Amino acid sequence: MLIMPFIYVLDQILLLYICNNVKWYDITECVIESIETESSCAYLSFSIDGAYLGANRIAMNFFPELVKMRVDAHLKGETELQQHIMSWIEKYRKSKILTDYCQMTEFNYSGRHYKCEVKVLRQVHGKNVFLFRIEDNTQEQQYIDALGRSNSMLQKNMVQTENEKLSVQEKWIVGMAQMAESRAGNMDGHIKRTSEVVKILVSMMRKKGFDNLSDKFLDVLIAAAPMYDLGKVAIDDAVLRKPGRFNVDDREIMKTHAEKGANIIEKLLSDVKDSYFVSVAKNMALYHHERWDGKGYPEQRSGEDIPMEARIMALADVYDALVSKRCYKERMSFREARDVILASMGKQFDPHLKDSFLECQDQLMDYYCSVDH
Repeated sequence: MLIMPFIYVLDQILLLYICNNVKWYDITECVIESIETESSCAYLSFSIDGAYLGANRIAMNFFPELVKMRVDAHLKGETELQQHIMSWIEKYRKSKILTDYCQMTEFNYSGRHYKCEVKVLRQVHGKNVFLFRIEDNTQEQQYIDALGRSNSMLQKNMVQTENEKLSVQEKWIVGMAQMAESRAGNMDGHIKRTSEVVKILVSMMRKKGFDNLSDKFLDVLIAAAPMYDLGKVAIDDAVLRKPGRFNVDDREIMKTHAEKGANIIEKLLSDVKDSYFVSVAKNMALYHHERWDGKGYPEQRSGEDIPMEARIMALADVYDALVSKRCYKERMSFREARDVILASMGKQFDPHLKDSFLECQDQLMDYYCSVDH
């Protein structure tokens, strides 16, 4: 009995030693620190009644007033940022949604443009808190605004005759597409060539009487083709102009060009009365990297859930990439490119396009032999 207290103390010391060693293998804090270091997004949190709970380092860089804000201090609407946050909290209260609330919004602050995702998270003891995820979207917005100003200027100067309007619109679209291409230094002529491939393929589909495709759809498809890669104007130069193959991170950044392109087209063509043209152009930009087997991006659509205009654009885009020279590869022969496309029918490409693609091989070869690629 006399040695029992000593054994108990020894047991506690041994337990503390084991716990201390186990802690060496706990990487939670390291992972959290790594994620925060690599992230480019600001995170800040408030309680349901508007009390400040905290923010990460990036949020404090975006909004310096947070540095001086005391934890548990309530919003009073004294600053521009507080007014934005209070308005988002008020929207939640009016929505009467107690869980799974998520809202996207955009706002300007100190000359910068931000995208904000507002979520309500259920915490311990049944209390909810607001989590704000904020991304600096200034560069993309500047491109959209610049293109929008160009659009407005062209519209003001357009003459009234219908033929002249169509001519100006076509030059405007091609000009925007060339601007996107000029930023990607290793893809000279890509947009013009893919547009021509679309024209050749669509002409063959029209000749064969392709089912359920009207002449209007095919005409609009040809006219909108140069716009499909506009999203690249919003990709950072360090990635877009990289002289070589992309790594994993580069590819993830490049994948965003599809959604960015659709966003640019939607905002840029908001004043165009022909909503059908806008819809086709937007679909081509957003879905031209989807695959027939559902393994593409950004939405992993498959089969006929992918709009026909995007399926046609996908084939034209890949064909030009195969037969053209890049800084990281030599061009394929026309026969090799044809075989690669055929092998991908039913996987990457719509198998219904196979016959039309095969029958326009001569026209494709004649065209590419006449241009630099």
